Amino acid sequence: MLERFDIRSLDAYAWVFDLVSADDEVREAAVRRHRTLLWRQDRSRPTGTLADPVAAFAAFADERAERTGDELRRLEPFALLCLQWQERFPADWRRVQPRWPRVSWPIYGFIRHGASPPVRAALEDLLLDAVHRPRRHRSDGRYHDLARHLDSPALRERLRAAAGAPDRAARLHAGYVLWCVEHPRESMTDRSWRRWRRTHGVPITHPRPGPELAALPAAEAAAELAGLGPRELAEVFEALEPAPAARIAAAMGDDPVVPAAIAAMALRPAAWMFNAMPQPLAARLLAAMPPDLAAVRFPARSTTRSCC
Repeated sequence: MLERFDIRSLDAYAWVFDLVSADDEVREAAVRRHRTLLWRQDRSRPTGTLADPVAAFAAFADERAERTGDELRRLEPFALLCLQWQERFPADWRRVQPRWPRVSWPIYGFIRHGASPPVRAALEDLLLDAVHRPRRHRSDGRYHDLARHLDSPALRERLRAAAGAPDRAARLHAGYVLWCVEHPRESMTDRSWRRWRRTHGVPITHPRPGPELAALPAAEAAAELAGLGPRELAEVFEALEPAPAARIAAAMGDDPVVPAAIAAMALRPAAWMFNAMPQPLAARLLAAMPPDLAAVRFPARSTTRSCC
Protein backbone atom coordinates (compact mmCIF):
# COMPACT_ATOMS: atom_id res chain seq x y z
CA MET A 1 0.00 0.00 0.00
CA LEU A 2 2.77 2.42 0.88
CA GLU A 3 4.53 1.98 -2.42
CA ARG A 4 1.34 2.79 -4.36
CA PHE A 5 0.34 5.83 -2.31
CA ASP A 6 0.79 9.02 -4.32
CA ILE A 7 1.42 12.00 -2.07
CA ARG A 8 0.06 14.25 -4.81
CA SER A 9 -3.39 12.85 -3.99
CA LEU A 10 -3.45 14.38 -0.48
CA ASP A 11 -6.13 16.91 -1.41
CA ALA A 12 -8.57 14.01 -1.79
CA TYR A 13 -8.10 13.24 1.91
CA ALA A 14 -9.22 16.63 3.22
CA TRP A 15 -12.51 15.10 4.43
CA VAL A 16 -10.74 13.02 7.11
CA PHE A 17 -10.32 16.12 9.30
CA ASP A 18 -14.07 15.87 9.92
CA LEU A 19 -13.22 12.87 12.12
CA VAL A 20 -12.46 15.32 14.95
CA SER A 21 -15.18 17.85 14.14
CA ALA A 22 -17.02 19.41 17.07
CA ASP A 23 -20.24 18.88 15.11
CA ASP A 24 -21.60 15.45 16.06
CA GLU A 25 -23.39 14.91 12.74
CA VAL A 26 -20.37 15.88 10.66
CA ARG A 27 -18.12 13.65 12.73
CA GLU A 28 -20.53 10.70 12.59
CA ALA A 29 -20.76 10.95 8.80
CA ALA A 30 -16.95 10.95 8.54
CA VAL A 31 -16.66 7.94 10.85
CA ARG A 32 -19.20 5.96 8.80
CA ARG A 33 -17.41 6.86 5.57
CA HIS A 34 -14.04 5.91 7.04
CA ARG A 35 -15.31 2.60 8.37
CA THR A 36 -17.04 1.68 5.12
CA LEU A 37 -13.97 2.42 3.01
CA LEU A 38 -11.67 0.46 5.29
CA TRP A 39 -13.80 -2.65 5.17
CA ARG A 40 -14.57 -2.58 1.45
CA GLN A 41 -11.11 -1.96 0.03
CA ASP A 42 -8.37 -4.43 -0.80
CA ARG A 43 -5.78 -3.87 1.91
CA SER A 44 -2.94 -4.13 -0.61
CA ARG A 45 -4.13 -0.85 -2.17
CA PRO A 46 -4.78 2.65 -0.80
CA THR A 47 -8.07 2.73 1.09
CA GLY A 48 -8.95 6.40 0.60
CA THR A 49 -8.97 6.85 4.40
CA LEU A 50 -6.72 8.41 7.02
CA ALA A 51 -4.85 5.11 7.13
CA ASP A 52 -3.08 5.95 3.85
CA PRO A 53 -1.26 9.19 4.77
CA VAL A 54 -0.57 7.85 8.27
CA ALA A 55 1.08 4.75 6.83
CA ALA A 56 3.05 6.93 4.41
CA PHE A 57 4.21 9.11 7.30
CA ALA A 58 5.19 6.00 9.26
CA ALA A 59 7.38 4.93 6.33
CA PHE A 60 9.70 7.79 7.22
CA ALA A 61 10.72 5.79 10.28
CA ASP A 62 12.28 3.34 7.84
CA GLU A 63 15.75 4.52 6.81
CA ARG A 64 15.10 3.13 3.34
CA ALA A 65 12.18 5.50 2.78
CA GLU A 66 12.98 7.92 -0.01
CA ARG A 67 10.89 11.00 0.65
CA THR A 68 11.75 14.65 0.91
CA GLY A 69 11.39 16.95 3.90
CA ASP A 70 8.57 18.77 2.13
CA GLU A 71 6.64 15.52 1.76
CA LEU A 72 7.18 14.78 5.44
CA ARG A 73 5.73 18.16 6.49
CA ARG A 74 2.72 17.66 4.22
CA LEU A 75 1.97 14.33 5.90
CA GLU A 76 2.49 15.62 9.47
CA PRO A 77 -1.07 16.98 9.94
CA PHE A 78 -2.52 13.56 9.10
CA ALA A 79 -0.25 11.79 11.61
CA LEU A 80 -1.24 14.36 14.21
CA LEU A 81 -4.92 13.88 13.33
CA CYS A 82 -4.53 10.14 13.94
CA LEU A 83 -3.38 10.81 17.51
CA GLN A 84 -6.01 13.51 18.14
CA TRP A 85 -8.78 11.22 16.95
CA GLN A 86 -7.72 8.40 19.26
CA GLU A 87 -7.31 10.72 22.25
CA ARG A 88 -10.42 12.88 21.88
CA PHE A 89 -12.95 10.46 20.42
CA PRO A 90 -11.90 6.99 21.62
CA ALA A 91 -15.35 5.47 21.05
CA ASP A 92 -15.26 6.48 17.37
CA TRP A 93 -11.68 5.24 17.13
CA ARG A 94 -12.62 1.80 18.45
CA ARG A 95 -15.30 1.44 15.79
CA VAL A 96 -12.64 1.25 13.06
CA GLN A 97 -9.70 -0.09 15.08
CA PRO A 98 -9.70 -3.72 13.80
CA ARG A 99 -8.29 -2.62 10.44
CA TRP A 100 -6.36 0.39 11.66
CA PRO A 101 -2.57 0.93 11.63
CA ARG A 102 -0.88 0.80 15.00
CA VAL A 103 -1.17 4.08 16.88
CA SER A 104 2.54 3.94 17.66
CA TRP A 105 3.37 4.51 13.98
CA PRO A 106 2.89 8.28 13.95
CA ILE A 107 4.56 8.65 17.34
CA TYR A 108 7.63 6.78 16.12
CA GLY A 109 7.70 9.05 13.09
CA PHE A 110 7.64 12.20 15.22
CA ILE A 111 10.32 10.77 17.52
CA ARG A 112 12.59 10.01 14.59
CA HIS A 113 12.08 13.15 12.51
CA GLY A 114 10.78 15.79 14.91
CA ALA A 115 7.87 18.06 14.11
CA SER A 116 7.29 21.54 12.72
CA PRO A 117 6.47 24.19 15.38
CA PRO A 118 2.65 24.16 14.99
CA VAL A 119 2.51 20.36 15.08
CA ARG A 120 4.96 20.27 17.99
CA ALA A 121 2.66 22.55 20.01
CA ALA A 122 -0.31 20.29 19.25
CA LEU A 123 1.71 17.22 20.28
CA GLU A 124 2.47 18.86 23.63
CA ASP A 125 -1.27 19.45 24.09
CA LEU A 126 -1.94 15.77 23.37
CA LEU A 127 0.74 14.74 25.84
CA LEU A 128 -0.90 16.84 28.54
CA ASP A 129 -4.31 15.38 27.60
CA ALA A 130 -2.86 11.90 28.12
CA VAL A 131 -1.40 12.95 31.48
CA HIS A 132 -4.80 14.16 32.71
CA ARG A 133 -6.60 11.00 31.54
CA PRO A 134 -8.02 9.06 34.51
CA ARG A 135 -6.87 5.76 33.02
CA ARG A 136 -3.67 4.87 31.24
CA HIS A 137 -3.52 3.30 27.76
CA ARG A 138 -0.95 0.93 26.36
CA SER A 139 0.16 3.72 24.01
CA ASP A 140 1.19 5.91 26.95
CA GLY A 141 4.68 4.44 26.94
CA ARG A 142 5.14 5.87 23.46
CA TYR A 143 3.94 9.26 24.70
CA HIS A 144 6.60 9.09 27.41
CA ASP A 145 9.22 8.50 24.70
CA LEU A 146 7.80 11.42 22.76
CA ALA A 147 7.96 13.67 25.84
CA ARG A 148 11.73 13.23 25.93
CA HIS A 149 12.00 14.32 22.32
CA LEU A 150 9.71 17.31 22.85
CA ASP A 151 11.62 18.35 25.97
CA SER A 152 11.73 22.10 26.50
CA PRO A 153 11.50 24.51 29.47
CA ALA A 154 7.89 25.29 28.51
CA LEU A 155 6.90 21.60 28.45
CA ARG A 156 8.56 20.97 31.81
CA GLU A 157 6.67 23.91 33.29
CA ARG A 158 3.36 22.52 32.02
CA LEU A 159 4.20 19.10 33.49
CA ARG A 160 5.09 20.70 36.83
CA ALA A 161 1.74 22.46 36.85
CA ALA A 162 -0.03 19.16 36.09
CA ALA A 163 1.99 17.47 38.84
CA GLY A 164 0.32 19.86 41.27
CA ALA A 165 -3.20 19.15 40.02
CA PRO A 166 -5.94 18.25 42.51
CA ASP A 167 -6.63 14.98 40.68
CA ARG A 168 -4.40 12.29 42.17
CA ALA A 169 -4.05 10.21 38.99
CA ALA A 170 -3.05 13.22 36.89
CA ARG A 171 -0.67 14.39 39.59
CA LEU A 172 1.19 11.08 39.69
CA HIS A 173 1.20 10.56 35.91
CA ALA A 174 2.52 14.08 35.27
CA GLY A 175 5.14 13.66 37.98
CA TYR A 176 6.36 10.44 36.40
CA VAL A 177 6.53 11.91 32.88
CA LEU A 178 8.42 14.93 34.25
CA TRP A 179 10.85 12.57 35.98
CA CYS A 180 11.34 10.67 32.69
CA VAL A 181 12.11 13.94 30.88
CA GLU A 182 14.52 15.09 33.58
CA HIS A 183 16.30 11.70 33.69
CA PRO A 184 16.74 10.72 30.02
CA ARG A 185 19.06 7.80 30.82
CA GLU A 186 16.50 6.03 32.98
CA SER A 187 14.41 3.25 31.48
CA MET A 188 10.66 3.70 31.08
CA THR A 189 8.99 0.42 32.00
CA ASP A 190 6.31 -0.81 34.38
CA ARG A 191 9.09 -1.59 36.84
CA SER A 192 10.54 1.92 36.67
CA TRP A 193 7.03 3.35 37.11
CA ARG A 194 6.51 1.26 40.25
CA ARG A 195 9.95 2.22 41.58
CA TRP A 196 9.28 5.92 40.95
CA ARG A 197 5.87 5.63 42.55
CA ARG A 198 7.31 4.05 45.70
CA THR A 199 10.22 6.44 46.08
CA HIS A 200 8.85 9.73 44.69
CA GLY A 201 5.13 9.54 43.95
CA VAL A 202 3.65 8.18 47.17
CA PRO A 203 6.57 7.29 49.45
CA ILE A 204 5.62 6.02 52.89
CA THR A 205 7.44 7.01 56.05
CA HIS A 206 4.97 5.72 58.65
CA PRO A 207 5.24 3.44 60.49
CA ARG A 208 8.64 3.22 58.80
CA PRO A 209 10.04 3.78 55.26
CA GLY A 210 8.78 1.36 52.63
CA PRO A 211 12.08 -0.50 52.01
CA GLU A 212 12.47 -1.16 55.74
CA LEU A 213 8.88 -2.36 56.04
CA ALA A 214 9.27 -4.68 53.04
CA ALA A 215 12.45 -6.18 54.54
CA LEU A 216 10.73 -7.21 57.78
CA PRO A 217 9.27 -10.70 58.25
CA ALA A 218 5.64 -10.50 57.15
CA ALA A 219 4.28 -11.11 60.66
CA GLU A 220 6.36 -8.26 62.12
CA ALA A 221 5.31 -5.89 59.34
CA ALA A 222 1.67 -6.86 59.87
CA ALA A 223 2.00 -6.12 63.60
CA GLU A 224 3.40 -2.65 62.86
CA LEU A 225 0.46 -1.91 60.54
CA ALA A 226 -2.18 -3.05 63.03
CA GLY A 227 -4.56 -0.26 63.88
CA LEU A 228 -4.28 1.60 60.57
CA GLY A 229 -7.54 2.50 58.85
CA PRO A 230 -8.39 1.33 55.30
CA ARG A 231 -7.19 4.51 53.59
CA GLU A 232 -3.90 4.57 55.51
CA LEU A 233 -3.29 0.87 54.89
CA ALA A 234 -4.16 1.33 51.20
CA GLU A 235 -1.43 3.97 50.90
CA VAL A 236 1.08 1.58 52.49
CA PHE A 237 0.12 -1.28 50.14
CA GLU A 238 0.31 1.03 47.12
CA ALA A 239 3.81 2.18 48.07
CA LEU A 240 5.20 -1.35 48.41
CA GLU A 241 6.20 -3.80 45.70
CA PRO A 242 3.33 -6.24 45.01
CA ALA A 243 5.09 -9.28 46.53
CA PRO A 244 5.82 -7.84 50.00
CA ALA A 245 2.41 -6.16 50.04
CA ALA A 246 0.78 -9.54 49.34
CA ARG A 247 2.84 -11.27 52.04
CA ILE A 248 1.89 -8.65 54.62
CA ALA A 249 -1.80 -8.89 53.65
CA ALA A 250 -1.65 -12.66 54.11
CA ALA A 251 -0.03 -12.23 57.55
CA MET A 252 -2.84 -9.91 58.63
CA GLY A 253 -5.21 -12.89 58.47
CA ASP A 254 -8.93 -12.20 58.55
CA ASP A 255 -8.64 -8.56 59.61
CA PRO A 256 -11.54 -6.87 57.74
CA VAL A 257 -9.40 -3.77 57.20
CA VAL A 258 -7.39 -5.66 54.53
CA PRO A 259 -10.16 -6.07 51.89
CA ALA A 260 -11.39 -2.57 52.76
CA ALA A 261 -7.90 -1.20 52.15
CA ILE A 262 -7.54 -3.03 48.82
CA ALA A 263 -10.95 -1.67 47.79
CA ALA A 264 -9.58 1.81 48.49
CA MET A 265 -6.43 1.23 46.41
CA ALA A 266 -5.99 2.47 42.86
CA LEU A 267 -6.72 -0.18 40.26
CA ARG A 268 -3.30 -1.11 38.96
CA PRO A 269 -1.49 -1.51 42.29
CA ALA A 270 -4.42 -3.58 43.55
CA ALA A 271 -4.32 -5.85 40.49
CA TRP A 272 -0.53 -6.25 40.80
CA MET A 273 -0.96 -7.14 44.47
CA PHE A 274 -3.63 -9.74 43.68
CA ASN A 275 -1.38 -11.27 41.02
CA ALA A 276 1.34 -11.74 43.65
CA MET A 277 -1.00 -13.62 46.03
CA PRO A 278 -1.89 -17.31 46.20
CA GLN A 279 -5.21 -17.75 44.44
CA PRO A 280 -7.17 -18.84 47.54
CA LEU A 281 -6.13 -15.67 49.40
CA ALA A 282 -6.96 -13.47 46.41
CA ALA A 283 -10.37 -15.15 46.06
CA ARG A 284 -11.14 -14.68 49.76
CA LEU A 285 -10.23 -10.98 49.71
CA LEU A 286 -12.16 -10.33 46.51
CA ALA A 287 -15.23 -12.06 47.99
CA ALA A 288 -15.03 -9.75 51.01
CA MET A 289 -15.12 -6.61 48.85
CA PRO A 290 -18.20 -4.94 47.32
CA PRO A 291 -18.76 -6.64 43.94
CA ASP A 292 -18.37 -3.46 41.88
CA LEU A 293 -15.05 -2.61 43.54
CA ALA A 294 -13.80 -6.19 43.31
CA ALA A 295 -14.64 -6.47 39.60
CA VAL A 296 -12.52 -3.51 38.49
CA ARG A 297 -9.57 -4.69 40.63
CA PHE A 298 -9.73 -8.30 39.46
CA PRO A 299 -6.22 -9.33 38.31
CA ALA A 300 -7.03 -9.71 34.63
CA ARG A 301 -5.15 -8.30 31.65
CA SER A 302 -6.67 -5.27 29.95
CA THR A 303 -5.79 -2.81 27.20
CA THR A 304 -6.81 0.07 29.43
CA ARG A 305 -4.91 0.64 32.64
CA SER A 306 -5.39 2.68 35.74
CA CYS A 307 -2.74 5.33 36.05
CA CYS A 308 -2.17 5.04 39.78
